[in-house]
Amino acid sequence: MRNRLRLLAITWTLSTGIAAGAQSPHRLAEKAQALAITGQAEQAAALYQAALQGESLEERRALLQFNLGTCLLQQGKPDEAREALTLALTAHDPMLKTRAYYNLAHALARAGDKPRALQSLREALTLDPACRDAAKFYEWLLRQEPPKPDEPPPDNNPPPPAPPPPDLLEQLPTPPPPELKDQ
Repeated sequence: MRNRLRLLAITWTLSTGIAAGAQSPHRLAEKAQALAITGQAEQAAALYQAALQGESLEERRALLQFNLGTCLLQQGKPDEAREALTLALTAHDPMLKTRAYYNLAHALARAGDKPRALQSLREALTLDPACRDAAKFYEWLLRQEPPKPDEPPPDNNPPPPAPPPPDLLEQLPTPPPPELKDQ
């Protein structure tokens, strides 16, 4: 996913040319990209939000929203990521739109909305039938069993260990005292 994030940020860099000023949306996006690549998603998200404040072109805003949503997804914030990735769907670039649908499916799945996650993956595969990541994720989601209504959803904690079997020696009667053995 990091390589894809890098690719989309580089695409925007090439299309915008050199920006003037250290706080231009372009410079902020470059800094955010560097932070995202090194795993500092929280700081990168803050810079992407700042870059959105100064960007007026819709296609660039869509790319910034995509990168913001990806950072939020990496932080484990699927609801916020869903909002940003939905805004990224305004992109005209089919590759960006495909990846936005794919990442949106991850956000929806993490939030527990399997039907909408599957729909998002279908949209991604409609735009790019060769998108292997979307096809694999789609198949994986289909194989997941829904939680049973009478059972709480599973958590990541393993079940408590089973109690040990009873000690059979404790259940045997005590031997008779030696003086009773002779009788």
